[in-house]
Amino acid sequence: MSPLCNMSTTTGGQGLGRFMTGESIFLTEYTYTGPAGTADTVSFSPDFSGQIIPIRLEEHGGHVICQKGCLLANSPSVSVSVEFSQSLGAAYFGGEGFILQGLRGSGFAFVTARGTVVKMVLRPNERRIVSTGCLVGMDASVRYNVVTTGGLGNMLMSGEGVFHTQLTGPGTIWLESQ
Repeated sequence: MSPLCNMSTTTGGQGLGRFMTGESIFLTEYTYTGPAGTADTVSFSPDFSGQIIPIRLEEHGGHVICQKGCLLANSPSVSVSVEFSQSLGAAYFGGEGFILQGLRGSGFAFVTARGTVVKMVLRPNERRIVSTGCLVGMDASVRYNVVTTGGLGNMLMSGEGVFHTQLTGPGTIWLESQ
């Protein structure tokens, strides 16, 4: 962090909602105090080896849904809210849990992912079936459901488990490999 940046800690008025989504109740705010028309740097890093995905919310209808706990940093104009899985099956067997993280507003949100990240843009009614737990985030327009792996042999011997996550477009999805 530059010496021209000040750091302060607040709840940002969203403490409980942030806590419910796996984030800290507290926010750390960085303010640049240098001359007008200039800028400087603040650096962030996740707690694990992986990648940081910058998401400009205006490019995604101002609303993205992510796995809880993946938010690293965001613009002040981004609010964090609790999002619930679209079905009980998705909640219990989808790998992401019942509570997801809603990111709304304008500006950037930086989310973290483990391993390689794949970004896909799904057309209307286009479906992708992925391993549970691989979903990092998705546009709010994407439908999220759980399907069975299919075939007793696949369920018991493939190492993939009994359920997969089905994502149906339109919208953008981000997947992680670990």
